[in-house]
Amino acid sequence: MNAHREVPYPAPSPWIDGRAVEGSGPLIDVVNPADESVIASVHEGTAEDVDHAVDAALAAFPAWSSTSPEDHIAVVRRLADGMQKHSEELAATITLEMGPRSASRGRRRPDSPWRRHSPRSLRLRSTSGRR
Repeated sequence: MNAHREVPYPAPSPWIDGRAVEGSGPLIDVVNPADESVIASVHEGTAEDVDHAVDAALAAFPAWSSTSPEDHIAVVRRLADGMQKHSEELAATITLEMGPRSASRGRRRPDSPWRRHSPRSLRLRSTSGRR
């Protein structure tokens, strides 16, 4: 492990209870499998981290469950927009973490599957119990 080495990306943090938090476990290196360089160091998750995340999710659930399907759709669309806006950065990071890019580089990326459904169809699915 090389916790003090300069890496090209900041250490990612878990998002718990509406904010980025530093994990409580020891630092572990994220290694590029192509050249074995360290691309980031992250805190290993612990049982305490999981408990904190589950407690936060349980506390947030009543408010989220009383939110309208339209508001749920808006949140998912914001997530999809952010992923699309940062798709090149995400692709580069995943490539460093997982290995070389696939042969599909340069081809048009399909829209997010969340964008393929109308708000009405998503609302019907959310109220019909289908998941």
